Amino acid sequence: DLAASLDAFLKQVVKSIPNILQDMVTVVYFSVIIPFLLFFFLKDGRSIIRRMIALVPNRFFEVAAYMVEEIDVKLGRFLRGIFIENSIIGILAITGLSLIGLKNAVLIGCVVGITNVIPYLGPTIGFIVGSLVVLIDPVGNPSLFAVLVVISIVQLADNVLVYPLAIGKSVNIHPISIIASLLLGDFLFGIIGMLLAVPIMTSITILFKTFNRAMREYRL
Repeated sequence: DLAASLDAFLKQVVKSIPNILQDMVTVVYFSVIIPFLLFFFLKDGRSIIRRMIALVPNRFFEVAAYMVEEIDVKLGRFLRGIFIENSIIGILAITGLSLIGLKNAVLIGCVVGITNVIPYLGPTIGFIVGSLVVLIDPVGNPSLFAVLVVISIVQLADNVLVYPLAIGKSVNIHPISIIASLLLGDFLFGIIGMLLAVPIMTSITILFKTFNRAMREYRL
C-alpha cells in the first residue's frame, strides 16, 4: 500500500510539473515587464493622466479628476500596506526560525519578507532555503519538520491576519472583502490574479462610489 501510494504521489507530481513551470515562466515574465512599465509610468505618469482627463467632456471633468485622485491615493496606500505586511512577515519568519535554532535565520527571514510580495511565494522560498540549510548542514540545525511548522505558521498568520488587516486598513476595505478578492483572483488568474486582486477591487470600489456621488450631486 505504501509503495502504491508513493507511486501515485510521484505520478501526480510529474503531471503537475508543466503547470508549475508555466506559473514560474509567468512570474518571471511579469517580474520583468512590470518594472519596465512601472518605470515609464513613474516617468510620464502625470502627463499620461493629464492627456486622459483632457479627453473627458467638460460635464464630467470634475468627476473624472476626483476619481483619478482617489485611485492614486488609494494605490499609494496599498503599496505602503504591502511594505508593512512584508516587514511584519519577515520579522515573524526571523523570530520563528531563530527560536528553533536554524542557522542563517536572519538572512532566510529577510528572503521570506522580500519575496512575500508575490502571495505564497515568500514562505515557499523560505521553506526551500531553510530545508537546503538543514540538509547541507544537519549538525546544529533543527529538523525539516520544525522548519515546515514555522513557515506554515507564518503563512497562516499572513493569510488570516497580517495581509487582510495591513492592506484593509491601507485602502479602507473590510478584511473579509480583501480575502474574498484574493480567493477570486487566485481562482480566475492564479498568482497574477492574486497580485492584482486588491488594486482592481479598490479601483472598482472608487468607480462605483464616484458614480453614485456624481448621480446624487451632479445629476448625471
